[in-house]
Amino acid sequence: MSDKQGRKKIRDYFSKKVSFGWPVFLIVVGVFVYAVNSEGYNPYQCVGVGIVLFGVLWGAIALGQKASLPSDHQIDRWLEDDLSELSKHALRKLDLLPELLTNKEPLRVLGPILWSTPGVSDKDLLWKKGRDEYVRFSVYSVVMIYTAEHLLAAYECDFNMLKNVMLNENTYEFHYQDIVSVTTHETSTSYTLPNNEKMVVGQEFKVSVPGESINVIVDSQALFKITKGDMYHKDEVEKTVQRLRSLLRDKKQSLAAKEIHTAPSFAQPGSSMPAVPESVNSGLEAPPPSNRNAGSGAAGAEVRFCSNCGRQVQPAERFCSSCGKQLRA
Repeated sequence: MSDKQGRKKIRDYFSKKVSFGWPVFLIVVGVFVYAVNSEGYNPYQCVGVGIVLFGVLWGAIALGQKASLPSDHQIDRWLEDDLSELSKHALRKLDLLPELLTNKEPLRVLGPILWSTPGVSDKDLLWKKGRDEYVRFSVYSVVMIYTAEHLLAAYECDFNMLKNVMLNENTYEFHYQDIVSVTTHETSTSYTLPNNEKMVVGQEFKVSVPGESINVIVDSQALFKITKGDMYHKDEVEKTVQRLRSLLRDKKQSLAAKEIHTAPSFAQPGSSMPAVPESVNSGLEAPPPSNRNAGSGAAGAEVRFCSNCGRQVQPAERFCSSCGKQLRA
């Protein structure tokens, strides 16, 4: 099956409403007409038989149409295939090498779109409640989140499943220490749904850093009133939030530990340090001269120490080779 044929089947799944109501009604009417005129031959019997046959034919056509429609499972599989390809596209947009990632599969957030969206025709804004009572949508807001050693990268777009098109794309890179929160919470919205009802309150997924954030509406009571079913990827959103929170805790604790271990320490003898301005005074006084060399071949030689960093210096040195401070004569 070509991609074009597959996309047509997806559209049929969302848009075609197959009903057996009229065929059943016609069959019942035809049987009634035939039964009322069952005594002796009369033209109404032929009419009754004709109505029954027409109802059976209509029912057979409807049954064939229903059989040709994709199942809920097929739609879910096609969506997963699309998201797998979308994750590769996201890596290219983010310019990330797979070997640098700590999670090979991205964390995902899918939010339904059932309101006017730039680049998406209103005819493409479709939904269907499956036999499993979950609601599937033809257009989603998609966020793919990747984690590397020092940063979190995310790709966001509006994905039209009917046409396999990514719209309104955005990319983000956040350092772990800059991320303030990862939440799902209720928020006010201004979206208008197909029944002209306003989405006053929506459930929103949000990753926040100072001055910027990723926001996706993942559910709302207004959507439930229309569809009478739960969002198919609702549970996946909660799992993503929990995994991101756990990851951020670990990363921030690790970064805090590294800062402690790499804190500046006093210079050791023989190390190289940048010169310190003379106005900086460490408060350390030079230790008294040592007499441990008295009586040796170096007897009488003066032992000197830098008054700034405490390093032993040679008698002929005018500046400390460790911190650069001018030595007293």
